[in-house]
Amino acid sequence: MAFKIAINGFGRIGLAAARLISKRDDLKLVTVNSTSSLDMSAHLLKYDSVHGHFNEVEKLDEKHLLINGDKVRFFSER
Repeated sequence: MAFKIAINGFGRIGLAAARLISKRDDLKLVTVNSTSSLDMSAHLLKYDSVHGHFNEVEKLDEKHLLINGDKVRFFSER
């Protein structure tokens, strides 16, 4: 059973953590909270200028991202 992870803050470190979590079998990203929009967060995760392209990201609807096959709930709360 995977350990469930939530990320509060989707900046430089949060984006890197999401990439690492998505590649591991013992961890599962379930929620992301960011002050930026879902579209902007998906774009920043997919096209990172330092870490390269991460093509395993899609926007499902207004509240969810699909990251490496896992459905991730997206919040935008301060």
